[in-house]
Amino acid sequence: MAIKKKATMQMIADRVGVSITTVSHVFNRSRYVDKDLRQKILHCANEIGYAQKHTSQKGKSKVYSHIGLIVADIREADLFLDIIKISESIAGEHGYSVLIGDAENSPEKEEELVRNFLGKQVHGLLIASTLHSADVLEQIDGFRELPTVLIDRKWSTPAYDFVGIDNFRVSCDSARNMIRKGRRSFCFLGLSVESATMREREEGCRMAVLSEGDGASYDSLRLDLLQDTRQQIIDFCGEPAESESSAPRTLKHDVVFCFNSNVCLALLDSLKHFAVDPRNVDIVTFDGSDWLEYLPFPVTVIKQPATEISITAVTLLMEKIRTGVTSTVQELGKEVRLPVEILESDPWTIS
Repeated sequence: MAIKKKATMQMIADRVGVSITTVSHVFNRSRYVDKDLRQKILHCANEIGYAQKHTSQKGKSKVYSHIGLIVADIREADLFLDIIKISESIAGEHGYSVLIGDAENSPEKEEELVRNFLGKQVHGLLIASTLHSADVLEQIDGFRELPTVLIDRKWSTPAYDFVGIDNFRVSCDSARNMIRKGRRSFCFLGLSVESATMREREEGCRMAVLSEGDGASYDSLRLDLLQDTRQQIIDFCGEPAESESSAPRTLKHDVVFCFNSNVCLALLDSLKHFAVDPRNVDIVTFDGSDWLEYLPFPVTVIKQPATEISITAVTLLMEKIRTGVTSTVQELGKEVRLPVEILESDPWTIS
């Protein structure tokens, strides 16, 4: 008697003729899917016996093995919440539950989480890291023997697989677009906590401005989130006040690049607090949020493909767990760079 193959989202995608990303959106409710297509996917799932939570014949919950997922900062909700939700779903199909840890932008907290997950005997790790390299974590007993895939943030240590986007190229292309629009004064807003991703985004913007800007100026500011970000931004970006008692009303830059949507929110908060008219500046941000649609002015959004990143990273990790490939047996990890969408939010206007 042939053993019946367990139904998966990939099987549904193949039968319906859509991508696994679309199927994932239906089950995770992470994006809108046309009603007819949604029903077709659900009908197919029912036909082949797909269920997100599989149970044993006795009706008892299946005992899952674990993988760990560490994100740099859960407050980067636009990217990491999607990654968490979809990773749980895909890992569940392979019989794994996901233990989630928030590093809170702290390398020390990240190290603590890795030790904790190793103590819980996870079979593998997905990490959106706060670190530059694996040097610190490789001092932990058992880490190098653990299958690990990096998401969103790449290490300089070459032996680890990475799934994300080409931050340098995307940032460079976006800055070039602004140069073609005639913009000549650029500012990059980052965070005081260093990361490879932020460095790539900042360097891409800087290189485009200085090499192709025809005399354009470039500045950068690292925000300390433990201090008053409103004042940091206006002191750096704002034109001097006309008098000691009046707040700056304009910015000295005509383009502001934001490292992520949290930085963008801090920028908007500062502009509002000091009554600066944002319509005189182009704002570009990575990982835009739905709330941008409710602003009365446009914001350029570099949107990462969270679903594709999650599916690719979990699938890659499952393969590494199955084959036993770790950083101890590979000198150069795989690198998957996925395409992004560059969108301009639709301003909310009341006539």
